[in-house]
Amino acid sequence: MKTTMRIEGLADVQRVFETLQMEIGDKKARSKILIPAIKKAMNPVMITAKQLSPDNTGALDRSMKNLAKRPSNKDRKSKYIFKSDSVIGVVSAGVTKEQKNKYGKPDLRAIAQEFGSSHNPERAYLRPALEKNVESVLTILSAEIVNYIDKFKRA
Repeated sequence: MKTTMRIEGLADVQRVFETLQMEIGDKKARSKILIPAIKKAMNPVMITAKQLSPDNTGALDRSMKNLAKRPSNKDRKSKYIFKSDSVIGVVSAGVTKEQKNKYGKPDLRAIAQEFGSSHNPERAYLRPALEKNVESVLTILSAEIVNYIDKFKRA
């Protein structure tokens, strides 16, 4: 007795998986979901960093930014960035365009605040902000990806 089986639609399934791969985490920098999801997930870190930062002039808070991006070659030199990372989330404080145009050089006060200097002790605000929000970041990120996959399944 011979049994014959025929499967149809595998080409359609393959196309769906390829589309999902491209939209979530492709290496061609076209991610439509991972970059916005990571940026949204890092918002609690940004809020906490602003709460923990010293409140002298407010310049430090104004210079903070929340980015989600493809890691650059410079980023990849960090021990925290892995070769397989396609997108990274960064909350940092630095020079705003306004400050750069005004002074023409990098403002290192944000670094001195976080790590200390020969004149002042450290008053970390970025590292503690990330440490306090690890669970929130992971929860928001996973929820965003699950929501997208659910939308994708319904389409």
